Amino acid sequence: RVPFVGGGYGAVWRPDAQWNGDLALPAGRVYCAGSETSEVFAGYMEGAVRSGQRVATEVTANGI
Repeated sequence: RVPFVGGGYGAVWRPDAQWNGDLALPAGRVYCAGSETSEVFAGYMEGAVRSGQRVATEVTANGI
């Protein structure tokens, strides 16, 4: 009933899709985090939090 709001997840993988981790790879000094980069919890808050923790660890380990 609300215009421009359809609901749904931002990242929904097809049932036959294979997650290969490409979205989680850094591009130089640019790191991506978000539920879309989560292998297990894509589309959920848990995935977003875990990917943020992953990126924080990667950035710290690489001295960036």
